[in-house]
Amino acid sequence: MALTNVFYAVIVLFLEIILGFFLVKIRIFDDGMVKRLSRFIGNVTLPALIISALNFTYDPVMMKNASMILVSGLGYYLLATVMAWAYMKMIHVKPRQEGVHGFALIFANVGFMGYPVIQAIYGQEGLFYAAIYNIWFNVFLYTIGIFMLSKHQKKGNHFQIKTMLTNPNLIALTIGLICFVFSIDKPQPIDMVFEQIGGLTTPLAMLTVGAMLGGSSIREMAKNRMLWLTSFLRMVWMPLVTYFVLKQCGLDGLTLGIPVVMAGMPAAANGAIFAQIYDADYQLSSQTVFLTTLLSVVSIPLLVLLLS
Repeated sequence: MALTNVFYAVIVLFLEIILGFFLVKIRIFDDGMVKRLSRFIGNVTLPALIISALNFTYDPVMMKNASMILVSGLGYYLLATVMAWAYMKMIHVKPRQEGVHGFALIFANVGFMGYPVIQAIYGQEGLFYAAIYNIWFNVFLYTIGIFMLSKHQKKGNHFQIKTMLTNPNLIALTIGLICFVFSIDKPQPIDMVFEQIGGLTTPLAMLTVGAMLGGSSIREMAKNRMLWLTSFLRMVWMPLVTYFVLKQCGLDGLTLGIPVVMAGMPAAANGAIFAQIYDADYQLSSQTVFLTTLLSVVSIPLLVLLLS
């Protein structure tokens, strides 16, 4: 693992967030553009990145490792859900903020930040396993995640099973797995299109996260103790629990590293988008993304050091 490469990768991501923040301040970005960029990333560039990441010839060893990572991923999300639910019962915040804190504890930025960091640590093979691991992100996001963010509404909670099944990322994952299992070779120009379009995901996503923070108060964020506590749990507690549990299960190498690094990613940028949709505190969610991403400049290299 190249620790310097990981550190540089995280610094670059954070600087892109800062750029997005200032693009809002100087009015190059506005709310409408941020929403359109979010849809473009979620529906076009991220699916292309997933298909590109799964562009491997079938290998039984890789399939075995993928199965182990799939099981450990399910274990993580089940355990994280229980921990988040207990945390939400313990804290005393406004109803619109409760789900935001719980959401941040479960859902990390495994797509926008997870993929580039995993690539910096483990290369292209790491991206393959990361795509497998992220199956559970979509399953839990459109069920537990939306339940948490909408639970304060009198109308009731919204499980979006149909939306989950028709999610472009899940469809891209299905296509990529079919091509992998049956060793389907795509024409080289098609592969290059997926690779190049997928490569837009990280910078566009980080600019979008920064733009969402454009209306937030840095001073207010610095004084929010609950925000700091949630960010600490997200960046330190969650990856350490994942590490020690999987270590006790006998996992090592990629099968240990992928779940641990993914658990150590900052809060998911999707949280701010869904918080806005379901009238939760989306500014708090954006602040959580910002602060956890700032902390990741230090925490992720330390996590890589632990794994090595």
